[in-house]
Amino acid sequence: MNGSKAVPGLLLTPSLPGTVKQTPAPKGGLMHSTPPPSWPPLTVALDDPNNGARALVDRLLTGGDLRGVQREYRSSLAPLQVDTRAANPGTVGTAVDMALRFHIDPEPDLGLPARGAAVCGPVAFGLLTELMNQFGGRLDPLSLSDTAASAVKAPLSGPEHEVADLARTCWVLALFVEVYRAGLLPGSPLIDYLKRRRPTAEGLLAVASVDAIAEVADLITLAQEQLLIPLASAPQPWHVGPRFAGSQWMKADADFIAGGALVEVKTNLGDKNPRGVRAASLKMESVRQVLGYVLHDYDDVYRIDEIGVYQARYGTLTRWPLQALLDRLAGRSVDLATERRLWQQLLQRG
Repeated sequence: MNGSKAVPGLLLTPSLPGTVKQTPAPKGGLMHSTPPPSWPPLTVALDDPNNGARALVDRLLTGGDLRGVQREYRSSLAPLQVDTRAANPGTVGTAVDMALRFHIDPEPDLGLPARGAAVCGPVAFGLLTELMNQFGGRLDPLSLSDTAASAVKAPLSGPEHEVADLARTCWVLALFVEVYRAGLLPGSPLIDYLKRRRPTAEGLLAVASVDAIAEVADLITLAQEQLLIPLASAPQPWHVGPRFAGSQWMKADADFIAGGALVEVKTNLGDKNPRGVRAASLKMESVRQVLGYVLHDYDDVYRIDEIGVYQARYGTLTRWPLQALLDRLAGRSVDLATERRLWQQLLQRG
């Protein structure tokens, strides 16, 4: 829990109360039946210079033109479109992720916030269930299994929600995702609200500030125009929150895959240059992250053939053919099947 203490009296052992719209595990894609080795989550492993997973990813970043890719990426970005309004940046990013799920999938899998609400207890889970019965989505805490994500049946065909309503709802979902990932920590607006004598679903929607909702709403509107419309012609299948074969060993789920395009969404502001103008960059940790996802799909379930990074505050989607990007970053012809086999062996050894 990042060294923080959970709030006494509210953080409960998950009992997984009754769920709505129970969803069976997808057919096929069952990853493994034996206890996995102990690995940290993918992003944590790749941040550790002493981790073997980091070393394997860095094999693909040695001797190539990483700096050239980063330079071209930075120069392709539009100016900053959505500035911060002082809302929590982590919650903003997760809320945008949740909103994209609603846009892409008519019935998005909301297992992450469902798990967080279950941790908070039956009252919180009941409130979230009430919200989702009105708004849509599959609220199943048991859906987070080590299986490949189900394909979206009809991408981009979900009901149209008012953007402010979507932002407000996704802010609540983001708060519950944070509980799932780190516990109910001091500072969470859920603490005071869930202590009330008679909390309501409507009241839960009011925990976000006006500025937070406006910021998320602006990012959602921009993503509709600059991310989803350009991807609308991508072939099926689409997958939201995909998990990979390697996720059974090292937890990881990506943002979404459109056809064969693995898309990572970034909501960071970027640094200021000497003139005081903000500009985002393609950081090394982001490159490692998307390469880790590609290696994690070692059984090639998703047939990834393209990488996309969307800078949400700049409204810019940058895309690369996967093989060309791998070869350029490594400075050699990369045999992806061999790299994935080495990755699988590393994960299974522990």
